[in-house]
Amino acid sequence: TEPQIAWGKRTRVILDVGCGVASFGGYLFERDVLAMSFAPKDEHEAQVQFALERGIPAISAVMGTKRLPFPSMVFDVVHCARCRVPWHAE
Repeated sequence: TEPQIAWGKRTRVILDVGCGVASFGGYLFERDVLAMSFAPKDEHEAQVQFALERGIPAISAVMGTKRLPFPSMVFDVVHCARCRVPWHAE
C-alpha cells in the first residue's frame, strides 16, 4: 500500500518533476505545501507559463537528470507523475 502523506503538516516542501501545467502543485498549494515544479525547457515552456499565470511556483530549465541542482534533504517528497517509480517511504 502507498504511504499516507500528511500534506501541510510534516510534508511542507516537495519537488514536482515534469510538472506539465503544475496541477499537482496547485492542489498542494491550497494545502499549505510549497511545490517546486519544473519541466524540461525544450518541451513545456507554455505549460510552465500557464502555471505561473495561475500563481503556482514553477520553472522551466535545462537540468541534468542524474544530479539535480538542489541541496540534499531540502524536499520532503519528490513527485514525478510519469516516471513510473514505486513509492518509497524512506
